[in-house]
Amino acid sequence: MTLISNTTIKNIDKWVRENFKTSHISSVYVSQQFILNEEFIQKNKQALMVFDREIIKSPDCYKLHNNRGNIYALIGETEKALVDFEKAIKLNENYPDAYYNRGLALLKLKNYNEALRSFNKAIELNPDFSEAFNNRGLVKFYLKDFQGSINDYNVVCKQKPMDANAFFNKANALVKLKEIEAALQAYNEAINLNPLFTEAYINRANLKISKGLYEESLDDYNKAVELNPMNPTAFNNGGNARACLREFDMALKDYNDAIKLKPDYDDAFFNRALLQKELNMPEEALKDFNKAIELNPSDSKYFNNRGYLYFVQGDFKLALKDFLSALQLNNSDTKVLFNKAKVEFALKSFNDALNTLNILIDLDVTHYEVFYLRGNVKAELNDLEGALKDFNEVIKQNETDAESYYNRGIIYQLQEQFELALTDFEKAVALREDFPEAYNSIGNTMFYNEKFEEAIANYSFAIKFDPENEQLYNNRGLSFMKINNPVSALNDFNRAITLNNEFAEAYLNRAEVRHELGDLQGSHADSVIGNKLLQTKPKDDEKRILSDKDLWMLIANTTPERPLNLHGANLKGAYLKNANLINANFENADLSYADFRNANLNGANFKNAQLSNALLSGANIENADFFGADITGLDIQISNRK
Repeated sequence: MTLISNTTIKNIDKWVRENFKTSHISSVYVSQQFILNEEFIQKNKQALMVFDREIIKSPDCYKLHNNRGNIYALIGETEKALVDFEKAIKLNENYPDAYYNRGLALLKLKNYNEALRSFNKAIELNPDFSEAFNNRGLVKFYLKDFQGSINDYNVVCKQKPMDANAFFNKANALVKLKEIEAALQAYNEAINLNPLFTEAYINRANLKISKGLYEESLDDYNKAVELNPMNPTAFNNGGNARACLREFDMALKDYNDAIKLKPDYDDAFFNRALLQKELNMPEEALKDFNKAIELNPSDSKYFNNRGYLYFVQGDFKLALKDFLSALQLNNSDTKVLFNKAKVEFALKSFNDALNTLNILIDLDVTHYEVFYLRGNVKAELNDLEGALKDFNEVIKQNETDAESYYNRGIIYQLQEQFELALTDFEKAVALREDFPEAYNSIGNTMFYNEKFEEAIANYSFAIKFDPENEQLYNNRGLSFMKINNPVSALNDFNRAITLNNEFAEAYLNRAEVRHELGDLQGSHADSVIGNKLLQTKPKDDEKRILSDKDLWMLIANTTPERPLNLHGANLKGAYLKNANLINANFENADLSYADFRNANLNGANFKNAQLSNALLSGANIENADFFGADITGLDIQISNRK
């Protein structure tokens, strides 16, 4: 069963929105109340000495402790500042400025719950304290109470309707609640009040890019660069907008500029890597993914995207390692889980892939692509009923998915529901004209039903869309043989062998055509080569030389006079139920777990064959030779072991 990839990027706009990482300059502006004048702040070291002397003289003056705490805060000694604010509150429990300043210090220390209590008390003591509302809104933002944050900013906007920062902060909280239009309106108001507000232009542009308004977003990013040409975020996010507009060269330049301004800018390395991957620059992309991870190893998205680069390059083990690293950082990331399932499928770890996909579905990820992949996994695990249910679900969600009709047709075929299979194959080519696998399957069905002209027509369609596929020429050649057209058959077998000079089946078929055309020497040479190739053991002991489909094509072209010859072939697990195998030669072949139920094996040669755990119930084994065969676990008793 072949998994047909649905991962081709058909809509780069959507892809960029979902994958490129947009940096937001500070989410919220802190509005701090400075009680000291600017001149005094510049002399903060001397100021500390003054306050130290004054506090020695008046140790119970709460304003002195509060103001010295501000000086400590300004020079970055937050813990000392906190001690002074606590002392001021102890000296005067009704002093709102001390609670406010303590809240700011706790906010800087990321002690958000205690900061919230301090701002609550400051507002309780002074209901018109707009700075306290503003910074309480910030604390609530960090605590993910976005509605509470918006409520506080509304108060600030009412108290100070000309405060651009308040509208900016409110907009950021609205974005978190996905109230996009309201957020856009708030950013507009912030920019109207302060046309030089660089961060507001950047965040408004971020919002526009999420709405697909790429031209408008680029205008805002350009304005931000005009206002501050040293702002790396404006270049990085502008690169995202240009990528959406397919201005790839300019996008690459923007990312380069962002990195030049900020050499440790992991977002910019990541975005540049994504662009390089899509521009078919995998080596450069890998270097940038590596750099992004080096700079910020805690972002699961970086590991996920590097893993996907490894995946598309066929390095499945490294891909799996990255997906596992991403899941260690975020074990509920559904995109990573789906990628992990895909690489597990590629590694043929089908049980692991099934477990991963079941986890996704348990997380209510019920997109049809998940069921599509699980259907393929179940088919590989021979759970045909389970696979059928999953493909039914895919078709229910997406009635135009040609690949799912094709895969369901394969399941019906394996279940011997040939009419249903044919209906699905025909639906697949109706939905997708260039679908060689589906045309081939229709051809096979017609061949089995002895409708050889129709088989030839469908194989020809398949060849039109896949002219380098040797199996298609071989299949059409067999059909030409059935309508007594040996010259066309010979041409097809010649082409099949030209495409694959180790194609045993094609040599054997050409041998028969050459014999029919009187080329006995060529026929003998092809027969020798074909049988030698069949007897060659594959490098991988688990690999079958011939698929079940190939086997049935061979069987369809045999007669008791020209029996099937699979001497020494690896046919482990072959499905040969009801097959006509009179006088077939399976000497030294590996037929363990093969299904021969109800097959006609009259006169078949199983000398020294591996038949352990094979199914032969109902089979005609009259005159069959089982001398030296391993029949351990066989489902019937063999008495005629010559």
